Amino acid sequence: MTRTKISVIISALALTLAGCGNVNVNINMNGSAQNEQKPEASETQDIYIGTTGYAISIPSDFYSSEVTKEERKDDQIAYYKSDDHLMDFDVYQFGKDGMTLEEYAKKEAEEYKADGAEEVKYNGIPMMLYYSREEYEGEEYRVANYIFENFEDFAELSFWLDGDDAEELVEQIMSSIRQEQMVGLANPWIYDLTAGEVKERTGCEFIVPEGAYDVAFGVNENDGLAEMNFTMDDVRYCARMKKTGDYEDISGLFYEWDAEGVDKVGEVMADVRLNTTENISNVIWFDNGMMYSLYTSGADKEGLEVVKMANLVFAGGGSRSSSTNEADHAVMEIALGTTGFNISIPSDYYSSEVTKEERKDDQIAYYKSDEHLMDFDVYQFGKDGMTLEEYAKKEAKEYKADGVEEVTYNGIFMMLYYSEEEYDGESYRVANYIFENDDDFAELSFWLDGEDAEELVEQILFSIYSDTQDTDDGVMHAY
Repeated sequence: MTRTKISVIISALALTLAGCGNVNVNINMNGSAQNEQKPEASETQDIYIGTTGYAISIPSDFYSSEVTKEERKDDQIAYYKSDDHLMDFDVYQFGKDGMTLEEYAKKEAEEYKADGAEEVKYNGIPMMLYYSREEYEGEEYRVANYIFENFEDFAELSFWLDGDDAEELVEQIMSSIRQEQMVGLANPWIYDLTAGEVKERTGCEFIVPEGAYDVAFGVNENDGLAEMNFTMDDVRYCARMKKTGDYEDISGLFYEWDAEGVDKVGEVMADVRLNTTENISNVIWFDNGMMYSLYTSGADKEGLEVVKMANLVFAGGGSRSSSTNEADHAVMEIALGTTGFNISIPSDYYSSEVTKEERKDDQIAYYKSDEHLMDFDVYQFGKDGMTLEEYAKKEAKEYKADGVEEVTYNGIFMMLYYSEEEYDGESYRVANYIFENDDDFAELSFWLDGEDAEELVEQILFSIYSDTQDTDDGVMHAY
């Protein structure tokens, strides 16, 4: 067990908030979250323990926060914390694997070197309880672990006993436990989707920025809210989109904002909101029947980074919104890192993982498609005092190419060479286009697989343009 974070199946009012983390569960996502006040601490909210059929009541100031992929693999389904109490708790649900409740509890207690497991009962529900000692950020905590079961699964609540009121809170929560029929409260959030599946379900299409990794997509099937989580430069972001007729707060954030302003995303003016205490920055706006939101908990004191990222994720002020019967030639625009160059690619392409080793080799993105065999890599790197021609000839020589040639697309001068490279035991011809801005080189490497590969390369390169950003635009930035 680890001290971890994410969202899970909760009460009907809270279900729309799963995914982005750091979200108070009592927000109404259909409009007025910006103006709501925190409930009194004495109020409670009901949450369900996964799909076990059990429910508990917890103070309303507790809210669901993020759980990582690794922690989900360890069967953790939720993490709840509060700004008013030091105690927080984890929620688990997992299969029995042929074990009885007592067998499993004793086995786990032994693994955590507990003094044993005891039988307890709340509201007629038999449980096993053991106490463990666990560390987080160099401090040791006593953790109370309650394990119980339904016909198919075990459930576990692990309370980190921090604060003078921790044991009283545990008793209050455990005394509220009951079994309920979860009619109509199935979790509407579906995760582990591809970008294409999100588009099919909602008509919303995200643009994965070059260099992003740990990209994950989700959809709330109740209201068509689409979500993309990703990491860039070790900072986690949560992007959301939703088709709607009017402005509504889809961010899932419930903070008192220290500063608010406006900035430009594409051609649209967007609201920028900051909570400097929690390092939360959010940009949110409505445009042409679509709501957009992007937030990060990375340090961004002026809101400039989240706006810059929004321009990458939602090209032109908003990601594409398209129906599933859209023409096959539909395209989406992507920015090539921070070079100022942009290209348009078929909308069935999506960004896939770039490994740490590949990032060390200056690769910032890898795009592939389920419809086309050709995929391509994107690079950005410093010039190290070399000219474009010098670098291209040096690289062509390293890859034993027949030389380089000069090409121009839309007035942008490039060097091109062809290399032969192997992948999974097969040899491929790769077209490498290198070009530059004042500071860096950029490179597009197209793996020429499939009959339409060369045609696709020409289509993509004929779309390239340079869009140098002018920050002195007279637009008021968030402060």
